[in-house]
Amino acid sequence: MYKNVIYQSSEPWTHHFSHCLMTHRQEITPQPFAKYPEEIANSLTDGLTFVRAYLQALNIIIETINSTDNMLLEEECTHAVVRLQYCSHCRGFVSVKPCNGFCLNVMRGCLSNLADIGSEWNSVISTVEVIVRELSDRSLDEVFKRISVKITDALFNAVTSSANYYPSVSVS
Repeated sequence: MYKNVIYQSSEPWTHHFSHCLMTHRQEITPQPFAKYPEEIANSLTDGLTFVRAYLQALNIIIETINSTDNMLLEEECTHAVVRLQYCSHCRGFVSVKPCNGFCLNVMRGCLSNLADIGSEWNSVISTVEVIVRELSDRSLDEVFKRISVKITDALFNAVTSSANYYPSVSVS
């Protein structure tokens, strides 16, 4: 910015000038970009924190789906679960006398190992709820659009206030 817009010397720009300016940037008064670098850093931190939480949630979802896909029912259990389709009580006809303990035995014996993933699914559900809540409160696009505006404002501030700090930046 300084080299291309503000630098008004007839001397050619060198690597030494760039290094000197970067090294002593904090000593320039008033600061060319004013308060904007801190605001941009805070906005980036907020946006990237949200992205990180989103990616962590996606990882939890992937792990849960993978653990669910790897659960296998034994062949006997598969047949028993299929037979549950023909149990009147299991199908919702509560006035019909239920199968004599068959439903409960199938649930206890065959489907009990599936209970292990219940906590993982609860974690997935709560994580998705948090993501949905966050997405409804703010949009990542808006965060980055605001950063773009702040960068433009910072550059504009540097150009318009160059007369204030140009004398403190001496090229020697």
